Amino acid sequence: MKKMLIAAVVALSIFAANVGYAGETKININTATQAELETLPGIGAKKAEAIVDFRSRHPFATADRLSWTPGITPAMVARIANLIPVD
Repeated sequence: MKKMLIAAVVALSIFAANVGYAGETKININTATQAELETLPGIGAKKAEAIVDFRSRHPFATADRLSWTPGITPAMVARIANLIPVD
C-alpha cells in the first residue's frame, strides 16, 4: 500500500509540473500556435495573433516580456505567468 501511495504521489508530481492551476496546461509562448495561445485565460484570437506576430520579430527571453506585445498588459502577464514558460 505504501509503495502504491508513493507511486501515485510521484506520478501526480510529474503531471503537476506540466499543468498550471485548475488543470490548465502550460503553453510555451515562443513555440505555441495561435490556437494554443488562445487557450490561455484572457487571450483571445486578436491577442494570440499579436503575440505570434510580435514574437516572430522579437522572441521572448522571459515570460514578463510578453507584456511588450501590443495589447498585452503586465497585469495580464502576471495572471498567466505560471502557465507561460519560454524554454
